[in-house]
Amino acid sequence: MGSPPEWLFVGAKVVEFTPVQHGGDTAHIVETTIKSIGKRDVVLDNGERYNVDRLRKQRGTWDPSTNLLSADDPQIAVARRANVRSSRLNKTHTAWEAFRRTPNEEQAAALISTVKRYVASLEPGPERSEGE
Repeated sequence: MGSPPEWLFVGAKVVEFTPVQHGGDTAHIVETTIKSIGKRDVVLDNGERYNVDRLRKQRGTWDPSTNLLSADDPQIAVARRANVRSSRLNKTHTAWEAFRRTPNEEQAAALISTVKRYVASLEPGPERSEGE
């Protein structure tokens, strides 16, 4: 057993990070706080527990592992940007289908707007929220 990472302390903001299989850099991200640290387990405010030595959970044979990461880990920023891109791409597909079914000016404007948002998410830049 090595020494725990510097960011592992009671009250620290952490993230449960589960990469999405076949999703590129996308991931399921759950923000929480460390409630307590015992000899074996790190207990989070949301009730989840992680082994102090591993900071990883294997959900099942075919499921990706969930890792406990510091809230400022670079993987999280990459995944958040990928999640925004993925969400905007899905919205673009939905707008295209709406336009294809009912090709009118309103649907065309909505499609153009969603395409612009998707293209903007492809440009490197500061992290954007998923609500944009």
